[in-house]
Amino acid sequence: MLRIDGKNIGFAREGIQILSDVNFSVKSGQILWIRGDNGTGKTTLLRIIAGVLKTFSGSISFYSQEEARNNELKDIYNEEGKQHDKTLNTERIEKKENLARNHTEVENKSVKQSEYTHCPYKIVNNQSLGDTHNKLKTANVAESALCNKAKHDEKRETKKFMGTGVGENFTQKIQPHSEITYIGEKLACDEERTVLENLYFWANLRDRTHLLQATLEFFDLTKISNIEVRKLSSGWKKRVSLSKLLLFNSKIWILDEPFIHLDKKSIKLFTELFDLRLARNGIILLVHHNELDIDDKKITGLELG
Repeated sequence: MLRIDGKNIGFAREGIQILSDVNFSVKSGQILWIRGDNGTGKTTLLRIIAGVLKTFSGSISFYSQEEARNNELKDIYNEEGKQHDKTLNTERIEKKENLARNHTEVENKSVKQSEYTHCPYKIVNNQSLGDTHNKLKTANVAESALCNKAKHDEKRETKKFMGTGVGENFTQKIQPHSEITYIGEKLACDEERTVLENLYFWANLRDRTHLLQATLEFFDLTKISNIEVRKLSSGWKKRVSLSKLLLFNSKIWILDEPFIHLDKKSIKLFTELFDLRLARNGIILLVHHNELDIDDKKITGLELG
């Protein structure tokens, strides 16, 4: 179980105040839905939470279950000021955690049974992933260096990120570079390469090649896997970009307008994926202008501006 807290967040650019005194809290199984007019700092806030923007006031804290529990007890004790109240609330919290733990154990068993077990080198449209690897290697030797550099940069950025308002206990439990997937407005695809080559490159960044086949099938990308991204429609490009959600399989998703260019069928597909992520104790933070077809009880709203 995780929790993310933002306290008194402020951000200014060239003397213009973009964000001021923004506060939020979101925990496992919830969506933080960020809304507001243009120019109110929605994208800026996502970039701060993702660790892309490092110069800001206030704090962003990531807590594991135990640390979140300790902080909740601390808050209760400070507010009530009585030891017996703390004891009563401790029992209440422990009861909830036991129920959650039992649910998680059942859930984990079902996850293991339903996990994809496809061989990552299965043939896709007469092109295996092994062929793709060799093609990338021979077509551009620098690709391998780029991949290694990306891994190195992620580790380096993680160290910087850890020093920017991230709870210490978080570093012991999960690593931000592997447990956060941030997808901004830009597609971040190499449009000169095929869909499969892009996915293979992303998978290598986080050692997720074993999830390639499952990702291709879930998002119905197999039929276009050998097509260069530049030849796809805007909707399919967006679907390729969002496929990183399943490919990276991280606990925290940070998404900026994820449904732009998607048709109703695709939106339904990703909404189902959101529900699945939340059911498995993930956290989703997103900017989105239209209504969400998700249980209101799972949504925490944040209005900017």
